[in-house]
Amino acid sequence: MRRLHIANGNRKLAKDIAVFSLPRGITCPGKTEWCVRHCYAQKAERYAGPALARANNYAVSQSSEFGALVDAWLLLERPKLFRIHEGGDFYSQEYLDKWIGIATRSPSTKFLAMSKSFGLDYSLVPSNMNILWSVVPDTNCWTVPAGPRAYAGNCAGKEKTMECRGKCGPCKACWHLRDGMAVHFKQH
Repeated sequence: MRRLHIANGNRKLAKDIAVFSLPRGITCPGKTEWCVRHCYAQKAERYAGPALARANNYAVSQSSEFGALVDAWLLLERPKLFRIHEGGDFYSQEYLDKWIGIATRSPSTKFLAMSKSFGLDYSLVPSNMNILWSVVPDTNCWTVPAGPRAYAGNCAGKEKTMECRGKCGPCKACWHLRDGMAVHFKQH
């Protein structure tokens, strides 16, 4: 049995925020040319440790034991906030459904994911799982579903948009954004 690699924060996230990541690119079905050129996750994947951990997470995420492994970790660690994918995205409906099940079984943890996988069915996402639609300069905006958005680079919409200050620890607003709200990230 393989082991999950769930981090306690990173340079941007506070240490009390759990983070699960996948390898960039191969797990990003909604990536655009802009995403490939400016991918935030590529910085960490220059190093062997994060690259191997993310590759391992990808393999484990495809297994039938994935949900039980994450559930066991959550039961032991009991994080209040959990960031799904500092790198990677929901690469299939089956994988998204695993996370929906995990969040449903862990109501005391608030989950956050930013996604460009617009074509999946998010109708069963529980209230403790916030999905922000990731929009970059070359996103086809006609394909973006309704809901809160995360803008990156030189683009923004008409929603009430806050500028990310670069540190999640003191802010944590993304976990609570709703439809009609957005956050803007400067290019990383």
